[in-house]
Amino acid sequence: MYKYLDITEDIDFLYSRLDSRWNSSNKIKKYMHRCKIEKLLSLLESKKTLLDVCRGGSVDGILGVMAAKKGLRVTICSIKQEYLDVIRRFAELNDAKIEKYIICRPEELSFEDNSFDYVSCIHVLEHVENLDKSFSELYRVSKKNVLVAVPTCLNLCVFARLGGGNYYDFNLRILLQELFGGLKVLIALLLMKDGVYEYNEEKGEYIKHFQRFPWKFIREIKKHNFRLIKYGADGICFPWFKGMVRIQEKLDKYSYSFLLKNFGFGTHYYLEKDKK
Repeated sequence: MYKYLDITEDIDFLYSRLDSRWNSSNKIKKYMHRCKIEKLLSLLESKKTLLDVCRGGSVDGILGVMAAKKGLRVTICSIKQEYLDVIRRFAELNDAKIEKYIICRPEELSFEDNSFDYVSCIHVLEHVENLDKSFSELYRVSKKNVLVAVPTCLNLCVFARLGGGNYYDFNLRILLQELFGGLKVLIALLLMKDGVYEYNEEKGEYIKHFQRFPWKFIREIKKHNFRLIKYGADGICFPWFKGMVRIQEKLDKYSYSFLLKNFGFGTHYYLEKDKK
């Protein structure tokens, strides 16, 4: 559950968080985030309308900005003005024209029914207070198609995070964290749980960050009257060793294949509205 904290945040700090992912000096980190956006962009047609639903995360709005550069008419919404200001700065630095910036929450989107050709919600639903309501709103405001991405737990990079480490700096301790994270995933799998919680400190509080099994999330999708067109791995990432990026690039060509689509750092889903 994500808490909407009513505090004023420093714009420069927030922008540095976004930039540290998109323009990271670490090759693995940079590739992981950019690979996901490139795959999502490939699913969007130019000259269409897109609503990019954000919540104030570290890479919020990047898809919307890059979609605008591709020629889509983009509206971006987020829960606070500070977050929209960060996205606006990113858009200006990338020479992208966003049509509108709107303050609203994923559970209460301030738009008419069937307003957008596409609606995207990228690594947001794992944080919302009401998943059912958020899914209903995505359905309501979209004309036909919705793009959703969420974190998943079947990846070596994710094992490191679940064990309390990271995927881009190697040390001996990280090996134990990798094993511990993998054990947590194995136990959740054996117990047929929906996924595994990762605990992050965010905005001065520890926040639960839910890493799902893809087939469990697909059940949620179908429950909310969407038809799954395709899904795949955000990025087939390997931890710590920068030389592995070349291998990742080759594997990511097959990220929608049966063998690889469940094993990304996250998973994205291309959905179509089913008739209720």
